[in-house]
Amino acid sequence: KYTLSRKAGEDVGTYTITPSGEAVQGNYTVTYKTGELKITASGNLTVSGENYKEAYDGKAHGKAATANVTDGTEISYSVDDGTTWKNEYPTITNVGKVTVQVRATNANYVTATATYTLEVTHAPVTVTANSKTKVYGAEEPKLDAKVEGTLNGDAVKYTLSRKAGEDVGTYTIT
Repeated sequence: KYTLSRKAGEDVGTYTITPSGEAVQGNYTVTYKTGELKITASGNLTVSGENYKEAYDGKAHGKAATANVTDGTEISYSVDDGTTWKNEYPTITNVGKVTVQVRATNANYVTATATYTLEVTHAPVTVTANSKTKVYGAEEPKLDAKVEGTLNGDAVKYTLSRKAGEDVGTYTIT
């Protein structure tokens, strides 16, 4: 008869299995030798991030990635092909596209990786030329326009012109 015991623990590592019992049992002298229990990293860790694509609105956009195992898991992000990793998730404000690499590390799991994108597209802006009138022979009115769709005091550049002519009629302001 003998008993087996090992140090308690479920983390990745090597645990000694210790047999014990009486040294003499019936016709036998018993020698007890230790063994090992190796707990290896699980491949069941996953991580994912949510793609974002919207028109410019002047705000920063981004969202943290999530892992299926949260206890003991650290998530980090890279936007430079894995050269630099940070624990804060990246955001995007201005027009452009960023590919985010994300990794989840946990001492008891194989590292999990994923990629997702953050993209801000151009916001629509409308420049509408204001209609004008003038009397034949009078001075040319100043051309102006109404701008709709800009945010936070942003401005867009534009020019206004009309087809040359002084005869009575309608001329499109472009």
